Amino acid sequence: MCPRWAVIFALSDERSRLPDATLKKLRMVQDRALDGLRIMKQAGVKTGFVTDLLGAQHVRRGTEFTLRSQVLTPFDILHSGTAVDAEILRMEGKIGVINRVTMSLCALATLSID
Repeated sequence: MCPRWAVIFALSDERSRLPDATLKKLRMVQDRALDGLRIMKQAGVKTGFVTDLLGAQHVRRGTEFTLRSQVLTPFDILHSGTAVDAEILRMEGKIGVINRVTMSLCALATLSID
């Protein structure tokens, strides 16, 4: 499962553009979003990490981390965006791996960007 909490919260910030009925539904989902995440964690449901934020909303992609951090540990969040996503895509061991080599590659990529 790949819940997209950041999308729900980003949509609710677009209040002026959405019909009242849609806003009412969004509020209902928001009110239960973190409860749903708690329930999934307690039930052992594997949750991947995606945001699906496009265009101007792309700047909010960090919101997903913030929302999940209210329920999940930093390890749980990182694991969902790496190993669980790899499992969902059936690419275990090929992507979503964090080890000394991949951390070194990330550091090199960061240095080359600056």
